Parts: sequence; C-alpha cells; structure tokens
Amino acid sequence: MRESAIISRSVTQLLEQSTAATDVPDPSVFVDQHWLRPVRVAAATLIGQAQDAEFASRSFRGNGQEVLLLARDDASDVFIYLRRHIAGETQPITAAEKTVVMTLNGSVSMEAFRDSADVEADEPWYVRDFDSESIYACHPGTVHRLDLSADGVQLVLSREALSVIEGAKPLLESEYEAAISAARTQLLEISQQPLRLMDATS
Repeated sequence: MRESAIISRSVTQLLEQSTAATDVPDPSVFVDQHWLRPVRVAAATLIGQAQDAEFASRSFRGNGQEVLLLARDDASDVFIYLRRHIAGETQPITAAEKTVVMTLNGSVSMEAFRDSADVEADEPWYVRDFDSESIYACHPGTVHRLDLSADGVQLVLSREALSVIEGAKPLLESEYEAAISAARTQLLEISQQPLRLMDATS
C-alpha cells in the first residue's frame, strides 16, 4: 500500500493548516510536485486492497456523490476516502470535518456560502472549479455545494472519519463491495491515461 505517494508533505501541511489567513502553505509546494500520476497509481493500488467490511458503514452515497472509505493509515493517522460522481440533485451541506481534497479526474464545481440566508437566496460568495491535479482544503463549518462532473473522481483525506453528509445514506456491505468494484475499474482506467500539461495555477 503506497500511502506515502498520497500522504505527502503537502497534504500534511494542509491537514495541519488552521483557518487563520496567515497559516497558508506555500502553493509552490503543490505545483512543483506534479503529484497526479503517482497518486492515481497509488489510489488504484489502494482500492485493490479495500476489503474491510467495516468500511461499508463509514461510506455513503447521496447528494450527487459516492464517498468510499479505502483505508486508514495508522502511521499518519489519516483516513483515505474516494469520492465519485453519482446522478442526482446536489444541495448545500455543512462540512463537519477538516479535509484535504485531491482531484484525480474530471472536475468539480464548488460554491461556498456565508450563511443560511445566502443559501436560501442561492447567492454563493465564493465559486471555483477544480480540475485534475487541483488540491484544496475544506474547513469544518464551511457551507458549500459540490457538483462533480460525470467523470469526476477525488481523494478526500481527513484525520477523522467523515460524517455521513446531509442527503446521503451509509452503504450496506453488498453496496460497498459493488461500489468498490466499479471504482476499481474506473481508477485503473484513469491511472493509465496520459497526462495533459497542467496549468501551474491549478
């Protein structure tokens, strides 16, 4: 299992980052690493070993996404999840845990809201699209909506087990096994794709 390719110094910096404006890791750390290919390969290897039945109840599906627990790395105390697109309407949710997100394929559109009034008015104060080889952190309490592209795949890393998000349900063991099988096929295909030249601002 090659978590070292996934849980790099960059990821550790982001996991340890506070919400203070002055506590922001140097973005050149991420740009210089060109992490996409090794992380894709590492994720494909990792999902091939995801057979723990207990992971099913910590995985969930709904609100436009399927989130599968792949592993817990005891050395770094990090939970590793795979997030994929599923069909369905998406609604704003409130993040319960600090997460670091690595986009492996496709894209995701994020809308962040300041408060419930902004949600009701559908007036986000922050909107951004994250393409492949984008990495970002999401802090607890952030009200946001995610819209993954049909081929969107992300790794979600956290020092805590993720709570089931609003509008989603935990998976049964049989559902988890079927989802892992489908995701394994997708990851193997992704890991073999040639990389396009990335914009250094991603």
